[in-house]
Amino acid sequence: MNCARAQAILNSLNIKQEIADLNEQEGTELKQIGAANIFSEAEYKSLSDEVARLGDAQTAEYADRKSLGDEKILEFESEKKEQSISFHLRGEQKKEEIRAEISDENSKIKEYSSKLAEDQSVIANLISKKTVMESLYKNGNYYVGMTTTGKALLSNLTLKMYRVSDIALSDYQIQEKAVDDELTEIAKDSVLHFGRLNPSMENVDESHLWSVCVGLSKIEGDAIAMDKKFVSAYRFLRGESKNSDNVIMGAEMLSESPVDLDKTLDQIVELEKTVHKKLHIAKESAMGVASMLYLGMDQSGNYPFDRLEKYMGVTPSTDAATVMAIINKPMDEIISKFSSMKKIFQSWGYDQSEDTELASAYLAISEIPAEGFQTKLGIIIEGVKNYLEYPLVASAILAEISIFEANEALNLLSRAYTILGRYIRDMDQPELIGLAVRAVHGMRNETIKQLDTTAKIKNTPVQFTYRPYGFVMPYYVGFACVHSGYFATYSAFGGSHPGHIHLSGGTNG
Repeated sequence: MNCARAQAILNSLNIKQEIADLNEQEGTELKQIGAANIFSEAEYKSLSDEVARLGDAQTAEYADRKSLGDEKILEFESEKKEQSISFHLRGEQKKEEIRAEISDENSKIKEYSSKLAEDQSVIANLISKKTVMESLYKNGNYYVGMTTTGKALLSNLTLKMYRVSDIALSDYQIQEKAVDDELTEIAKDSVLHFGRLNPSMENVDESHLWSVCVGLSKIEGDAIAMDKKFVSAYRFLRGESKNSDNVIMGAEMLSESPVDLDKTLDQIVELEKTVHKKLHIAKESAMGVASMLYLGMDQSGNYPFDRLEKYMGVTPSTDAATVMAIINKPMDEIISKFSSMKKIFQSWGYDQSEDTELASAYLAISEIPAEGFQTKLGIIIEGVKNYLEYPLVASAILAEISIFEANEALNLLSRAYTILGRYIRDMDQPELIGLAVRAVHGMRNETIKQLDTTAKIKNTPVQFTYRPYGFVMPYYVGFACVHSGYFATYSAFGGSHPGHIHLSGGTNG
């Protein structure tokens, strides 16, 4: 049975419509995965007889509850006798009688408590069966009905039918489990990274560190070695830049690099000096830009200085310029798309800001044409803005997952948010949403065969992450993140802005 057929059957079950062509194999498959209840007439009669016992079971439970209450009163009265002054004036025989009463009442209380628990279990079971029975309706020689699992499956299939209609239902379920399993693995690995890094990262915001940990968890390799490398790089770079967010960004990027740490540290320092002195990028942002450029180095060891300089003439945001500079695509194509996206944001009523520049830059380097983003991006912004005060960059990152339509991208974000929330505690909702964006981004056409979700999220060519803040913290210095690091932006917009982004990739992107 393919997904389209499963959706059609579940739709009919949902509205209790007769399904004349439902065959035994289809019914068995849906029953085995818990999506539907299917009873023969004999099974339905047996279920009906059991449910009919509910009234008697509730009467018995009431009687046992009353008996337990009465016995507790008797026990209380006996205990009062034992605790009274007059008890000590009584003879030993009378004292033993009172103690025997208390012991007997305790035994009866245990007996009634056990029976009451049994009664309640029976009632809960019968109520569950009554709920099942109420969901059933006659369909040929069987009684059929949808389960809660079936309703969830119908909702998900409807959301994804545009790409899964011809996929076998069993294959679809394997794909869905694979995605959840990988998100769970990312969450668990993030916790392990955090446990190792946190003791060594004094005065580092925990939400920043969690973002680093989610990023590291998506990189294959020796996790413990990466953590040690991160700490060493962080401690060195902290002496090179006063901007701690630049330092975190550079440190994570270096911890993921296979190159010897001593060599890369020297290169980053030299790059920082170059971008500051020759490209006149503010000292506060220079380390971050240098780290991005290091990531964008080509196979010959050259850095895209010329590309960066040209893009800096297109946008006042050094973040946006650097994001575009390290991607090896025709510059005219990227600039044209960047301008188109800015016009779209302007037509939607957004003033030019660091957010509009960054969102436009990320969309400009994607595979989707600018005109193909409008509907999809609009839907995602509507979904995200209920939770984030500044939704543009996060929405752009989600819209960039080209294999998913808007609602499925939001659904994937919700799944990641839920799974991460089981392992990462004490995070504000906007921060956890930011981690969820980071966890899911990276799915691209070249890594996903036949437009399904079986490809690994890890090791994808380019992945971005956004660390947003909610209404309670409306203004923060913005961070652009490469390999999950951060650097504060002091571009032509001046001051602080709410854009928080993560990028990993290179000129082969």
